[in-house]
Amino acid sequence: MGNNFFTDKTLLLEAGNTYLLEITGMIEMSYSESWFVGMDENGLKHLIPASVYACYGINPGSRIMCRLDKINCQGRFFFEPKHPEYSEGKSYGFELVKIVKCSGLCSKYAAVVKDVFGNEILTRCFDASGPLPHNLDTIECYVHRIKKAVPYLQVTDKRLIGS
Repeated sequence: MGNNFFTDKTLLLEAGNTYLLEITGMIEMSYSESWFVGMDENGLKHLIPASVYACYGINPGSRIMCRLDKINCQGRFFFEPKHPEYSEGKSYGFELVKIVKCSGLCSKYAAVVKDVFGNEILTRCFDASGPLPHNLDTIECYVHRIKKAVPYLQVTDKRLIGS
């Protein structure tokens, strides 16, 4: 007989790949938890926490690209909707809030920046190339990853880290 599961040619979803989900509705699990219901190309439904992606402009009827981050041991799928402004692997200008010293590290600093939604984000630590400039409004940061709507950033601005 063999192991010919999925002979009906349905799409096998794999972690790390991106898929189109159609948002078919919303459900509330409790008074404080709402979830988008996303249907994949196989007709399977998946839940995406609405509060995490509230500023993405997702509504029932939306068709959104999502990266499948993982499938846990219980078979639950964890999707990351495509960020409306940022893409992983690219650099962007971010509003600089302040530069802080990384705790316990003499010459390392991190930047606190604001994203397009006004959320404050702490970057990875970086080595300063010299005295820190005090008149910066924006700095360039590289987006390593986006998880639960939060960009993980590394400062790439030459005014701070040198060449």
